[in-house]
Amino acid sequence: MDHVMEFPGYLPVIETIKGKIYKMARPAIPHIQATTNIYRILGNYFYGKDCKFFAEPQVQLGENEVAPDACVVCDPSKVRKTKIVGAPDLVIETLSPSTGRKDRIDKRVLYGEYGVIEYWIVDPRSGSVDIWLLPENGIELVLHDSAFFQSEEDKNDLIKYDRQHLIVEEFTSPTFPDLTIQLSELFDYLK
Repeated sequence: MDHVMEFPGYLPVIETIKGKIYKMARPAIPHIQATTNIYRILGNYFYGKDCKFFAEPQVQLGENEVAPDACVVCDPSKVRKTKIVGAPDLVIETLSPSTGRKDRIDKRVLYGEYGVIEYWIVDPRSGSVDIWLLPENGIELVLHDSAFFQSEEDKNDLIKYDRQHLIVEEFTSPTFPDLTIQLSELFDYLK
């Protein structure tokens, strides 16, 4: 028996992508830590703005139903009572060992096909974020940038060897240019 279903009242997260059904277990602690930080950072940033932040919504893209860890929607007509219908402007997925391939390939392709403008893939174990963008008139997201958390020890080593130009403290959303994420805040549990 699937252990996920042994808890009374527990509803697993279900996604359907191109006819394939995915049932996902609850995430591990690093995933929860990174995702909680995303919720706090983006929730605060988008509070009171026209574009709205959603934590773990159900999103319908044609016949496909996905549950990204987070997203931002600027078109209020896409927001329904129980789900978002149509492409969010920004989608964020936090990787788990069991979802890496699906998030990096299947969902990235799906999001591009349906017009997601910006897609972040957050790796909570390595402390990295890949930022993917949809080119104008494109249907495939392309890698725009990658940012990697560096500990104070890593930064000191880079300075010691005169490589301080390689120190990355933050990244900025191309779609929301006044949204800058501090990597030390996103990955505070890796310090």
